Amino acid sequence: MSIPRLPVALAPLLLSLPGFATVLDDVGYTALAAQLGAALPTGAGVRVSQIEAPVDLNGNPAWLPDPTHPELVGKTINDQSGAVQGVYSAHATGVALRFYGNSWLAPGIGTIDAWEVNDWLGPSVLLAGTGFRPFAWPGRIANHSWAGATNGLDGEVLRRVDWLIDSEEFLQVVGLSNGATNPPLMSGAYNVIAVGVSDGTHGLGTAAVDAIYTGGRVRPDLVVPQGTTSDATPVVAGAAALLISHAQANPGLANDPLASSVVTSSGGLIYNPARSETVKAMLMAAARRETANTTGSDIVDYRASAVNQAPNGADLRFGAGQLDIARAFQVLAAGEQNSAEDLPAGNGDVGSAGFDFDPAFGGAAGSNTLATYRLPVSTSPRRLAAALVWNLRIDGGSRFRFDGTATAFDLDLQLLDATDPANPVEVARPAADWQHNSELLWLDLQPGHSYWLRVLPGAAQGAFQHDYALAWIIDELPPDADGDGVPDANDNCIQIANPGQGDADGDGYGNPCDADLDNDGFVNFADLGLFRLAFGSSDPVADFDESGFVNFADLAIMRTAFGAPPGPSGLAP
Repeated sequence: MSIPRLPVALAPLLLSLPGFATVLDDVGYTALAAQLGAALPTGAGVRVSQIEAPVDLNGNPAWLPDPTHPELVGKTINDQSGAVQGVYSAHATGVALRFYGNSWLAPGIGTIDAWEVNDWLGPSVLLAGTGFRPFAWPGRIANHSWAGATNGLDGEVLRRVDWLIDSEEFLQVVGLSNGATNPPLMSGAYNVIAVGVSDGTHGLGTAAVDAIYTGGRVRPDLVVPQGTTSDATPVVAGAAALLISHAQANPGLANDPLASSVVTSSGGLIYNPARSETVKAMLMAAARRETANTTGSDIVDYRASAVNQAPNGADLRFGAGQLDIARAFQVLAAGEQNSAEDLPAGNGDVGSAGFDFDPAFGGAAGSNTLATYRLPVSTSPRRLAAALVWNLRIDGGSRFRFDGTATAFDLDLQLLDATDPANPVEVARPAADWQHNSELLWLDLQPGHSYWLRVLPGAAQGAFQHDYALAWIIDELPPDADGDGVPDANDNCIQIANPGQGDADGDGYGNPCDADLDNDGFVNFADLGLFRLAFGSSDPVADFDESGFVNFADLAIMRTAFGAPPGPSGLAP
């Protein structure tokens, strides 16, 4: 039977070519390489796919990367869609460099399947527009640096993509639009990792397709400090390959009492830390919510304003934050750590970093609907970042009849202060519903307090059985004696007698540690106006962290103080 190609309105995303080292520094790869040396994972053994929108090159459609490029020497690039010999796409080549180039995050990737997107969506893999189930392709990660829509088949395509990820562990990393809105494909799928850029100049949310693939869900999941989403997406795909290669080479990192691995229908043995939900959870938990990039595009006000606070605990502009592969590897290397209810050796006591994949949460008659993880106690200030991820389930039907029925679940991530374990008190619980299949926490932990992370069904969730992945990392915070958000090592405020008391340095506004610039006893719009006049200068009046320059770090301090009277150091407590 001949299967027709699927007509798709699409376009490759824009691509630029900034310097390599800058991006690798900013996403934590340089630090990880220095830490691990020769033990650094390379993505070796991970088979990947690159799906590209065709571009016209002298009348010929081009979608293949140039295999003669020095960064791609030694790679086996399998043309799966029948390209004209010797016709290569500059866009595809740029994506390839960042995904599996010899100087990037996953240089060990050796086998790449290259597809033209219409062919991949239609006759070769997804089989959209037919009654057949998608092919169980033996790949692990696919990169989609394109965005588009079909003529009436968007919902079917999204279901098929989500089925591949959930049932076959075929992770799909997709780019957002570089415009204000996102078309349905591919960011509308639930189980993908959707990627934007760190300056926020990408499409936000999802397009409305049907009752399951609703509009306005949180997108992106992660951001990368690149100029376009085509640049950013393969960096995340490469990071995922690095994690998967290490997880597969170290099966001892899996430690679930029920099942530590799964075998896909194509015969792939996938260990728990390499499963799609786990990789996504690790990357999201480890993401940076505050950055100091060499590119100049920084996240400085993550969830600071209510308008950017997504119900699942993310920031509407930045998702979970900026990719940090060094922190994600730290989470992976800590190994799988089970909940108290799964009765592991540690009885629910977990470390300062780690993950868990629960393959059968819920159970008959609600027999397994609570998972508790007891975090370590510390005498110093700490900050917790955690990500709970679960897939949308799609009924694949049979080989000759794709069903496509979608089942959405509603799980909650909760933090409890259990200093009094007989009476734990809820500290945080995102308010997301079934339309969000991830929940995030990012908050400070008090010294000396005991905390529990918990996974439990949402209020509207009925009887169910499904899987989830949870990842977390706890950072020790540097000392901050006056609580103004500036570490003591960089804070001269704490050395000034009576800080915040009037005009200590005689400059007519207040001392350099005082965000109340006009000394009216309140930090308000008048002070913000004065601060904006000083921004970009070396004016000590507004140089709150005394770095010698008034910049985004000072703006973050001003925003913290805004709307409150000066605290002990002249900033809001």
